[in-house]
Amino acid sequence: MRRDDSGVAAVEFALVAPLFLLLIVGLVDLGFAYHAKLRVNAAISAASYYAFQKGQALTAATAPAYTANVEGVASNLLADLSDDLSVEVLINNDPTGAKASTTFCVSGYPPAFTAAGEKSSSCGGNVTSGKFVRIDVSGHITPIFISANLFGGYLAVADSALVRIQ
Repeated sequence: MRRDDSGVAAVEFALVAPLFLLLIVGLVDLGFAYHAKLRVNAAISAASYYAFQKGQALTAATAPAYTANVEGVASNLLADLSDDLSVEVLINNDPTGAKASTTFCVSGYPPAFTAAGEKSSSCGGNVTSGKFVRIDVSGHITPIFISANLFGGYLAVADSALVRIQ
């Protein structure tokens, strides 16, 4: 009877299968999170491109419509990803767009904005002032499987871009 090994494969499978299944579920969730991050990057890239193309004649009067259009470009690309993602557009570090007619010198990280006047001027070191649009996307993604409990039930996703438009 000691030499009879007819059920060993079933016992080994019963021991290894739950671990293997947990690994597969975790990899699928990780793949979903990576896909979400790529979608956020693509949305920010598209919104940045739109902001650059359409921002050449930006003024304080046109800022609200411009901001809504840039937000719309990013939001349309993120529409079916999650209900919790938010898009914020700041013109010259101001959500109202009131400073859209002023140029700024930007330095450091996080960016520090220093007003430079109505026209471009030197900021020092071969850098000139300009108008900037910051696009931020942030929120949470709910993973597909139960492994989300390892991360508090959701995965945080955030990214931003700073685009010089003028």
